[in-house]
Amino acid sequence: MPPKFADDRLQPGSEKLVEQVGDKLVREIVGTFFGKPTSLKSVHPQDQAPPPSESAGMPAPLSSPPGIALIDQMCASASEEQRVSRILELSKIVSQLQAARDAETFRLENEIKRKEEEISRLEAALKKAEAAPDFDDLQNALIDRFGPDDKSGKKSEKKKP
Repeated sequence: MPPKFADDRLQPGSEKLVEQVGDKLVREIVGTFFGKPTSLKSVHPQDQAPPPSESAGMPAPLSSPPGIALIDQMCASASEEQRVSRILELSKIVSQLQAARDAETFRLENEIKRKEEEISRLEAALKKAEAAPDFDDLQNALIDRFGPDDKSGKKSEKKKP
């Protein structure tokens, strides 16, 4: 009669397998593969080893791997697409910046026009004020005629004879 538990000396950790799964299932698993190979062979064994040739000892000439030209074309195409998409993205950014610059230029030009109109208006007011009689001269003439006010030095309401 075989032992009830697997021998730990044959397969380390197998005692835990028996504890978890049970004796019967472990025996079935072992019986399934008993005497049979546990790995599958290749379908074509001749594909596993290279065929013998006359130049077996000679190194193969260096060349590009097959299909590398196709890969190069795909990379060039992808690179071109990335450049085109980046150019389109940057052109959108440039047009947005140009529009913002144009708006700012328009605003500043309008402000300049408004300031020039204000300057013209103030120059006209200054010319008008220069053409009018001087306020100090007018005040002095009134003081000479009516005399200073006693309390404040301003003109008095009374007329002198």
